[in-house]
Amino acid sequence: MLQLGAEGGLITTRVLVVDDDPLVRATLGRVLARHCEVELLTPEEAHERVARGGYDVLLTDLEMGRFHGETLAADSFVRWPDARIVVMTGSVSHPKLSWPVIKKPLVLQELLSALMLRRSD
Repeated sequence: MLQLGAEGGLITTRVLVVDDDPLVRATLGRVLARHCEVELLTPEEAHERVARGGYDVLLTDLEMGRFHGETLAADSFVRWPDARIVVMTGSVSHPKLSWPVIKKPLVLQELLSALMLRRSD
């Protein structure tokens, strides 16, 4: 999504997508690239990237093998409290979280709404 900044320049929403499934990452990258700037990350890459900041939204899977999206989300919140966090899960049940949770399979409008992005088509 493009927004006008304070100086009149355009600002693009930057979204980090973290998932252990390369197909999910690639699909989300293709879909979200029409709406925002997207960076696709493996769980192994995510903690270092979150530490650097410079993103508006973190979209992370909840369960990623030995990595857990809740830990990543908490780290993001502590470091960058203004960044929006959205957790996605394919699990039927999940712990109560402090961030929005969307269920897989994802529905485009629900995803865009959770990320606070507008549809461009």
